Amino acid sequence: MRVLLILPLLVFCLISQAQENPNPLPKHLSQEEIKILKENGYQAPGTVMRGIISPPNSPVRTIGEWEELEAIVVTWDAYFGTLREIVRYAKDELEVINVCQDSNSLKSYLSASGIDMENLTFIEAPFNTVWVRDYGPNPVYTNDVDSLVLIDWIYNRPRPADDVIPGIIGEYLGVPVYCTTQAPYDMVHTGGNFMSDGLGAGFSSRLILEENDASNQFGISNHSEEDIENIINLFMGIDIYPKMEALPYDGINHIDMHMKMLDEQTILIGEFPLGVSDGPQIEENIQYLLDNFKTYWGTDFKIERILQPPCGNGSYPPNCQSGAEYRTYTNALIVNKTILVPIFNTALDQIALQRWQELKPGYKIVGIDCRQIINAGGAIHCITKEIGSKNPLWISHRELDDVIEEDNIADYQIEALIRHRDGIESATVYWSLNTDDGYNAIEMELESAESNLWRASIPQQIAGGRLFYYIEAFANSGKSINRPLAAPEAYFDFEIEALNTSTSDQNLSLEMDSKMYPNPVVDHTVLELHSIIAGDISIDLTSSTGQKINRVFVGKIQEGKNYIYLEFNNLQEANYFLNIQHSNYQNNHLIQFSKVN
Repeated sequence: MRVLLILPLLVFCLISQAQENPNPLPKHLSQEEIKILKENGYQAPGTVMRGIISPPNSPVRTIGEWEELEAIVVTWDAYFGTLREIVRYAKDELEVINVCQDSNSLKSYLSASGIDMENLTFIEAPFNTVWVRDYGPNPVYTNDVDSLVLIDWIYNRPRPADDVIPGIIGEYLGVPVYCTTQAPYDMVHTGGNFMSDGLGAGFSSRLILEENDASNQFGISNHSEEDIENIINLFMGIDIYPKMEALPYDGINHIDMHMKMLDEQTILIGEFPLGVSDGPQIEENIQYLLDNFKTYWGTDFKIERILQPPCGNGSYPPNCQSGAEYRTYTNALIVNKTILVPIFNTALDQIALQRWQELKPGYKIVGIDCRQIINAGGAIHCITKEIGSKNPLWISHRELDDVIEEDNIADYQIEALIRHRDGIESATVYWSLNTDDGYNAIEMELESAESNLWRASIPQQIAGGRLFYYIEAFANSGKSINRPLAAPEAYFDFEIEALNTSTSDQNLSLEMDSKMYPNPVVDHTVLELHSIIAGDISIDLTSSTGQKINRVFVGKIQEGKNYIYLEFNNLQEANYFLNIQHSNYQNNHLIQFSKVN
């Protein structure tokens, strides 16, 4: 059982009143802030409370957001209902640091909502907005795992109280804060426009280039792309840095509104209906990434997708009633073994939560209503900031791909980078063909002391099944951890496929694959369709006896994975089929499903 510590309440008595701001600043620049930047110029706060203005002396590694966390930070400016639910579920996993104006008032509010004070810390300090993702401290480790330090960029908003929050958090945690505030390292950046794979790759939109070039409005140096890459390498340990083209309609060019890294190789992409809204530019950005960059392990990044929800009026940007209403299921927060996902009281919510559960089996998936905050341009990820463990036991692993079983195939090789500052005592791979029957254990061996690479071999298994596995490691200090963090309930898995010698171009099992969720269907479902080629399709709804009822979809699909939203509001409870015709296939593809009322 995980023991939760009741942490002391730290209070800086600076402001006497605390209540929800009735007119909070949005995530994007307000008109007044635009005027400040254009007419008056803006000088970011100086080095007071900003920390060390030179890069760390040791090599550093930026954490991946799925790694073990010690705390998250939230600031209580507005959207108290959303913040309350974040605190409710996050506090079961880690410390929640609440930056607020009046801690007593906030404690009373949380208590009245059924939330006790265990694992909650309160810091009274000045701040401007709720958007701590963008201005909060960025956690990195020296020498991969040795010591936690925080990196503080210049905030890309003229909000001076926000801009010094990293120093306040660093002082509370007792860790160094390194700041990109002084030339030649002065750099503007924002947390919503940055993600890391935990292994030296970072991702942003090209907004970072615009905000640091000669036209910048923040009073900083003119930095070339090479300069920016050098700064982010020195302070963040980023060696590979793809920068995506801005999307036409997201308003703020922050990648966390449509992208989420799930692990070292997997990127979850918010997908729009084909050809709609930002969908075409997102697809171009994905192709740019796949064409030019590889994972640390030398493989292609694995792209997973989740259907973006429409705006409240049923349209997609730019046709929403509110210009800032850019709804998203990717703007989520991984809090150790729990994942907090924005929802919007729509028919797609349950499908999105099911998709998250499919992608992260064994994790606790929690939906939090974000209908109010999304109108200000953000959701859950935007108002939270993670703090890594001060004593990390790090396991980095590339999940095995599905395999095709052949005669004399080698065993399944499991490799992982495993590190702790006190050294590793042991590591074990647990594997199973049926998790209900428990797991088998295989000790891992240290393959390379220089790279901290550990390896084990799972014996070859009979084709036709799925293999589940996870990794456990013990440090010499006695600390242990699993990967995935939520194992054994969570796991890695891969399919052991039989070798198929058929070469028929008309074999539909090779050309198209599909699944529906939810199934059985109540009123709606998402059809996940895999195709080896792009083309036009039509989908007919038929009875269980094959009688056509009506045509439910006509459109185009792309090569690979597609998501199609279907509604069945007027169907009687029964079994049905979807008959899919593809313009480049001679045979049809049938999917059976059930309708329940």
